[in-house]
Amino acid sequence: MADCTGGCAATCVTCASLGDCTGGAYMSKPANFTGFDNVSSGGEFNITANDWNDFTDKIIAFALYKSEGNEIDSFTTVSSGDDFRASYFNEVIDGLDTLSSYISKSYPSRKSKGDTIYAEYFTKIKDALNSIG
Repeated sequence: MADCTGGCAATCVTCASLGDCTGGAYMSKPANFTGFDNVSSGGEFNITANDWNDFTDKIIAFALYKSEGNEIDSFTTVSSGDDFRASYFNEVIDGLDTLSSYISKSYPSRKSKGDTIYAEYFTKIKDALNSIG
């Protein structure tokens, strides 16, 4: 479910809906994403399923805030023990691409199966999302 920290506009039935509401789903900016704390460039990392799912929920929250909810596809919900796939990463990149006109930080491009996904990429996608004003 999307984080409704920003406050739902009166025209919304629920903040978790992926549709846009008149005037945007959020009246104020959602709180920044604070996960991926154990990730540092060049280091080992372990992204939890909860952290990943919270991040994709936060992309939805920012999309609703910017009235781009209808432009964001749904994200795969991952479970503990799942192998991380390039397709999960690419869903996030596609979501950030949809919001790119609001993003002031650079972030990685889509990856193919077999490509290395570096720890720094998680910091970059987090920073990109949090740069939305």
